[in-house]
Amino acid sequence: MKRQYIFPAFLLFYGSLFSQTIPVHSCAYHWCSGQGIEQANFESTVSPDDQSPATYDVTQTSGDNGCISLDLPAGTSASEIVRITPSKNNNPLNGLTTYQFFLVAQRINRHIDGTEPFTEIWQWFAADADLDGAVTENDITTLRNWLLGITFPDNAWRFVPKSFVFTDPSNPLQSFPPEFIRQSVGELGASEDFWGIQLGHVLTGTACAVTGTSAPATFTTTEAWPNPTSGHFTVQVELRQSVELRGEIFDGTGRRVAVQPAQNYAAGTATFEFQAPGAAGVYFWKITDGEGRYQVGKIEKD
Repeated sequence: MKRQYIFPAFLLFYGSLFSQTIPVHSCAYHWCSGQGIEQANFESTVSPDDQSPATYDVTQTSGDNGCISLDLPAGTSASEIVRITPSKNNNPLNGLTTYQFFLVAQRINRHIDGTEPFTEIWQWFAADADLDGAVTENDITTLRNWLLGITFPDNAWRFVPKSFVFTDPSNPLQSFPPEFIRQSVGELGASEDFWGIQLGHVLTGTACAVTGTSAPATFTTTEAWPNPTSGHFTVQVELRQSVELRGEIFDGTGRRVAVQPAQNYAAGTATFEFQAPGAAGVYFWKITDGEGRYQVGKIEKD
């Protein structure tokens, strides 16, 4: 007589959890227009740790919405490391013409000599054509060489994780972000997204026109007050339309130390209240809208 083994239902269900694939969603959006970047390549790898070779490696191309959906292999553990790296180089010049080059060169020169410094973070990255972490006349030479066909960039776009906080927005190249997202499976969010910047396109009109109409910021902010502060401070916000805003505070190393949950604000003037925790020192506040656009400022705590 054969012996029959009967497994409890809860064990069968428990086992099925580990046979399911793990969905990961990632998108790339044009920093200026906010629209999805089509034909961006996403390389996604999975490895047991940072020292071990990848056990899973796949590259996908985004559609019109700039997004890809990835199913990690069944059995991937929560401790394994996922790395997502976007790139795009199917049109090295990105539509840069001779006429536009002269306008771009003039704009970069005005930034270099201080007569008209860049006002948008993405402009710094777009101008750094030689990827040396600074905006210099060498970048103008690099762009000219691309136009003449002498050299071409390895990647015509740069990508910045949306979650990255620039602690010094007045010179963002000093806090250069990784151009990939690295998380353990257990820390992955529902969507791991990027901002994309076209190299060479520092002119606001040109950069926005490539992928669509410019999407201006939904809000602006004043300086924090009081500054220095004993802990509590406020930031006044001017809203062009009703919008959802959330607040965050980061310490001097860029580590997030406080979160203010998102809530809806009506068009007009609003006051954002913050409380900086921890010891005295330098902190950074960040206010973000529902589309990922944000304002950052520095505060000193007594």
